[in-house]
Amino acid sequence: MPTASHRFSVSSIAFLYALLLFFTGAFLFPGTNCAQAGSKSEGWWLDGSWPHEHSTLEPHQDAVFGRLENGLRYVLLHHGSPKERASLYLNMQVGSLMETDSQAGIAHFMEHMVFNGSRNFPPGELIKYFQSIGMSFGADANAHTAMQETVYKLQVPTTDMKVVERGFVVLEDFLDGALLLEEEVDGERGVILKEKTARDSESFRASQRRVRFLLSGSRFVYPTIGTEEVIKGADANILRGFYDAWYRPELAVLIAVGDFDVRTVEGLVKKVFAKAGPRAERPAIPAWGDMRLKGVNAYYDRRSGTTGMLVVEAIHPRRHERDSLAVQRAMLDEQLAAHMMQARLMTLANREDSPMLKSFTYFTEAFGQMPDARMMAMPRKGRWEESLSLLENELRRALEFGFTKPELMRAKKFFANYFKQGVKRELSRDNSDIANEIVLCMNQDRVYQSPQQTLDVFTPMLATVVLDDVNKSFRSAWGAGNRIVSLSGVDLKADVSPEMAILTAWNKAARAEVKPWKGEAEVKFPYLTVPGKPGNVLERLHETSQAAPYTYQRIDFANGVSLLMKPTDVEKNRVQISLEFGPGTVSMDDRGQALARFSLDVLNQGGLAG
Repeated sequence: MPTASHRFSVSSIAFLYALLLFFTGAFLFPGTNCAQAGSKSEGWWLDGSWPHEHSTLEPHQDAVFGRLENGLRYVLLHHGSPKERASLYLNMQVGSLMETDSQAGIAHFMEHMVFNGSRNFPPGELIKYFQSIGMSFGADANAHTAMQETVYKLQVPTTDMKVVERGFVVLEDFLDGALLLEEEVDGERGVILKEKTARDSESFRASQRRVRFLLSGSRFVYPTIGTEEVIKGADANILRGFYDAWYRPELAVLIAVGDFDVRTVEGLVKKVFAKAGPRAERPAIPAWGDMRLKGVNAYYDRRSGTTGMLVVEAIHPRRHERDSLAVQRAMLDEQLAAHMMQARLMTLANREDSPMLKSFTYFTEAFGQMPDARMMAMPRKGRWEESLSLLENELRRALEFGFTKPELMRAKKFFANYFKQGVKRELSRDNSDIANEIVLCMNQDRVYQSPQQTLDVFTPMLATVVLDDVNKSFRSAWGAGNRIVSLSGVDLKADVSPEMAILTAWNKAARAEVKPWKGEAEVKFPYLTVPGKPGNVLERLHETSQAAPYTYQRIDFANGVSLLMKPTDVEKNRVQISLEFGPGTVSMDDRGQALARFSLDVLNQGGLAG
């Protein structure tokens, strides 16, 4: 059965430090080939419109955006990687936020049930069909349910357009033809309960406790998997009621990215999906609630046996802004500030006497709706108070004195190169990666643009960024009127409550004087100089004993070094280099193996390793 993930999609080009999200969120890098969006009303995306219909930003110049008479929208894009394959996604803009209390978990239950019998595929027949064309669940057929979306994903071959058409028939059945037979509901119930048990880990429970603290009284505290009571009590009537109310063509976005002729595929979309229609009245959405915390709030979760983690954040109430050039500029200013703050924290964490093992900062959106400014640190054992003091001081230093011109210059160079590399990477990206990005754009009300459009938008924008704007953006991001200071994975032994100990440490740090940032001295490039002349070649060998693409060239140098070169068209404009020494550690004695491990540690921590 396809797995469902309790998450929001995170753009493939997000910062590495966004991987340490403490609870479900969505993060968009400026130039995620879709621009940031946003009325605070529930379900702003339910009007069935395109993000670019509300923006002056132009959508991807090569993508075909269409809408059928029944309201179903589609995005079609030719992309040749991998060859003769296509990603077909049905993005239902329906998730667990549409549920009432008595339906908690039904959106996820529905994701399972559409695979268990439909108009064109009776129970058991869909799996047989997938197998007949070489597809398998997980790799080629999958789905996920989140709070705002349920996305069905197929990977199909494009050598036969009848297979592509049949893939559309499968997705149209998911939208409009699910049978929802009572015996299939009973059979799937156990699968879902088993999945719920599998998810019920220590880290999942910890994340739920934290969400309940942050967003008490809101619907965001309910996990997508639902409640055991609702899952056990669900029947075909309950599922049918949700399905007919919410699985509607105007809430569906079909996405096809792959190695195909776009006009041919568009004809198939019109042929297959035109008959879908609403089957019931769409109900009102339950009120979702919002962030309500003010002032400084402490949160503690011992979570014995886990890595210690400190989080300092400011979370704004929900907001939604329609995409625009101004919104993109605001995002750029914000992310430039985050990049500079990250550089400071990395400098501090790398100092020999640092109380932190690692530290991160970034701006995200909790559940894709609440702007969240975050600093995180992994404190060394017994040094959480010092780590917290460092975070408080550095945050206050940046808020009071701002960043410096040299810091901004380096951040600009980073982003300028990043956007250029995005253009070079595009041809070699997997079509599923692009399809996921389109889903993210549609569900966050962002205009989907090409990497070249992104480069064209942000290059002149970068040139006009000034330090005052970036500093104002940083202060605005942290100006939510609250501070949430969280500590987990540390066993606090104090005479007061853990929360009081955290607040005491925070208040003590807040009394310390801070001065403007003094940057680290520029470090000379620490590696060997490039030799003045090339090495002497002893022999050149072109290995052709096997047919292309398994041919390669070998060059032996006089100093004993051998160079192996193998061209490939898998990733355009990229080169992978590896260096191997001798036969490895097998032939070494204990002392030699210890020295080898030490050498690798020096290499990894010296900045040369990937």
